[in-house]
Amino acid sequence: MSMGTIETTFEAESGFTLVKGTGKLTVEDFHDWLEAYYPGRVTAHILWDETEADLSALDADALRGLVRRAKQMSAAGQGGKGAIVYASPLAYGLGRMFQTFTEMEGLPYEVQSFQNFKEARAWLAHEAPVAAGLSVDHERKIITKTVTGELYTNRSLSLVRELALAVNTYRGFNVLMDLRGTVTNPEMLDLLAIASECKKLRSDFNSKIAFLIPDTEERRRFAQLFSACMEAQGFTFQQFTDQAAGINWLAEES
Repeated sequence: MSMGTIETTFEAESGFTLVKGTGKLTVEDFHDWLEAYYPGRVTAHILWDETEADLSALDADALRGLVRRAKQMSAAGQGGKGAIVYASPLAYGLGRMFQTFTEMEGLPYEVQSFQNFKEARAWLAHEAPVAAGLSVDHERKIITKTVTGELYTNRSLSLVRELALAVNTYRGFNVLMDLRGTVTNPEMLDLLAIASECKKLRSDFNSKIAFLIPDTEERRRFAQLFSACMEAQGFTFQQFTDQAAGINWLAEES
């Protein structure tokens, strides 16, 4: 297979960055791509096409080094997703290893491996960072996210990353998360995991965060536990059952 190349294009229809690797790729090729791409990054989601790439030159140490460099380049916590499509079982196995390293190293960017483009695109399109339910009040500098349906740990982690991207775009804005339309079993939520995910993106969450919750005894009890976790991480955080009270608190000058 020929020497490797990595080409980057923007797909206007989907809003994804498309990255295609061909030939035999080395760790230096990927480092060069990181150095060229991240300073001018304009999209949250990236679709990697590795179906025509030879990744045999990469090993576990090289993959972990790439993750650490990517973490340095994305230190601002831009959030978003990266879907990587592989053609062979061997390459897919390397991709799964790379994905594991992104989780271990705390990369502020979610990565998944796939063996077909249909599934990869569907995953990227699901709960995009600028999704339904997200609104921005420029006058009062408040980002509001309205969430409905079942709330569980993985979905909560995804919402944290979504808000991180929004706050990175609107610096200095406070956050209002409206959870009044959600249902949850508090025992099924990993509070420490959610608070720890917030901590990873701490540089983005430098303003106030308010949650609107259902006015039930169970959710108020859960809210007290979650508030303790968030405050222990150093966040300015409160939960309300009344929307006006939450907005007034966010709008107050610190």
